[in-house]
Amino acid sequence: ISSLESVQQQAVAAVLKHFSLEDRPRATVVMPEGTGRASVGVQTVKALQQAGAQVKRVLVLVHEMEDLLITWKAWKQESGTSSWEALALGGDKSATQSAVEHRRKLQKDGLKVIVARQKLRQLTEILSSNGTTRSRVVFTLYESAHRVLQALEDAGSAQFDLMICDTALCLAGALQMACDMRALIGGARIAIRRLFLTASACHLVGENKRFPVKDMSEHDEFGQVVFRLTRSEAVGLGLLAPVKLVFYPAAISASKSQQVAHASSVILNSTRERGFRTVYACFNKVADAESTWRALQDLSERSNFPINAVYLNSSLNLQDRHAVFVDNQDQSRPLIVSAAQLIQRNRSSLPADMVFLPEGRQGTEHTLQVISLVAKPSPGKRAGIVMVPSPGKTSSRSDLTAATTLAAFAAEDPAFLEALKNLAQNGALLGR
Repeated sequence: ISSLESVQQQAVAAVLKHFSLEDRPRATVVMPEGTGRASVGVQTVKALQQAGAQVKRVLVLVHEMEDLLITWKAWKQESGTSSWEALALGGDKSATQSAVEHRRKLQKDGLKVIVARQKLRQLTEILSSNGTTRSRVVFTLYESAHRVLQALEDAGSAQFDLMICDTALCLAGALQMACDMRALIGGARIAIRRLFLTASACHLVGENKRFPVKDMSEHDEFGQVVFRLTRSEAVGLGLLAPVKLVFYPAAISASKSQQVAHASSVILNSTRERGFRTVYACFNKVADAESTWRALQDLSERSNFPINAVYLNSSLNLQDRHAVFVDNQDQSRPLIVSAAQLIQRNRSSLPADMVFLPEGRQGTEHTLQVISLVAKPSPGKRAGIVMVPSPGKTSSRSDLTAATTLAAFAAEDPAFLEALKNLAQNGALLGR
């Protein structure tokens, strides 16, 4: 492997080889965020067609609307739209402001979008129609996948030739509780072949008590991992920047106002001493994000270190959120963004030099999205920094922050996991 193009070509070749074997209709590809998983899905479709396979109907499933935007962009670039009849089925939560914005953006970019609750009949008609010579691709969210199953049944239609599932790890947890999701992934009626794309094949730290660990290898529905690009390999190719985990002393026993002042001081001093240009601070609570933003502004003035401090909350629409970044890109001042979980779901955010993670209640999937911000290459970046509280006897929450972040790295990179095991074993032998 020598380049991103070579990575994607090898991934596609591995999928095709696997599909060519008898009774091997399911395959999984593991690639970190930012290495072109969506392009692998599109290129697999093209390669199957070039190999003579019947691929006239494709279903593409993603986790969130932002993923759908990324996937549609890749589809247009890699495949074009002249030979495809493309349609998106909006999510069940289609009335939210964010969903409406995403839908408008997709439609402006040339993708027809129908609302799942209101226009299922339209999808049924499209699936049952055989009058067109163009191939069909349907994009939808996992939350609306059961409606596609219903439309297939209502149309009396044959299966999709290929189903592509991105961010597929989230399905491993859903399999434990959702019969309709098991029917979607494991049932024979929806697709002849299934391709699962994911940044990681397992969660090593549980997101909640109900689903302690997710592991795709525990479910036959996902088939075999046919290609894996580890984070260290992606860094070696220059596709991602190295990421360092840096610990800071947390003010655990202090009051809330003292904790806010301490966090602001750590963020500002790190930004100044290390010459960072873009920094994110991600909190679990809106109040913590807002109070830290105010403290950063005050500390900046008192310390005579000018910054652009920004507070982002979930009520901002996409256009206003984008404007915040554009309006505050002053090259003479660092940009410090304080946010409450928003950055985790905003993959179009600017690359970060550092992400400050003071709290440990983050699932592996969300932590990987945070890490992807600092892993984005940018001019002059030698390494991205994830800053977490130093583990200690005073707080199990501090330990959890470090453990979750390390687990996210290990989930993407088996070699890193082995290194952690060796470190622990050697430490045990030395009595540490």
